[in-house]
Amino acid sequence: MKDQIISYREMCDIENVQTLQRGMNYRLNPNYSVILMSQRQNAPYKDKILSDGYSIEYEGHDIPKTQNIVNPKLIDQPRKTKSGKLTQNALFAKAVEEYRSGKNPEFVRVFEKIFPGIWSEKGFFNLIDYKYEKDDNSRFVFEYIPEETEIDLELDKIKLNTLRPRSRVIPSEIKRIV
Repeated sequence: MKDQIISYREMCDIENVQTLQRGMNYRLNPNYSVILMSQRQNAPYKDKILSDGYSIEYEGHDIPKTQNIVNPKLIDQPRKTKSGKLTQNALFAKAVEEYRSGKNPEFVRVFEKIFPGIWSEKGFFNLIDYKYEKDDNSRFVFEYIPEETEIDLELDKIKLNTLRPRSRVIPSEIKRIV
């Protein structure tokens, strides 16, 4: 339920998984993808709710830290793994490219971390845009723009709800206070 405060365990139960560890989960559910965002000070990525109150800017993910890669923030965010498989970044970008070519947008369910172990469901969004540009460190970074949509999820089927007007996303700072 949108804007509901839930525990990590409840979030995993909603998605029928044991754990949700990565922030980008392309087609975790056959009908939609899942994004875990954070606007906290110590967040590893620069996610934010845009000023229109309906859209989110979500930063793509870095390569994993390894013995040879001490600081992934200095390396371009990848489209492919070493084995040539598409990364979550590339799968989300491909969904936007398909939307740009006339297909329906990818539905994305967004959860935001409020405190450790405490999350808020932001609702469903259409993944409508992305950029792959240089950031402040001169490395290429994915930025995705999901835009809020009103849908109903009944018996694992998604149905657009055109009768219900969109509502603004409640910023986390407000939820933390409440």
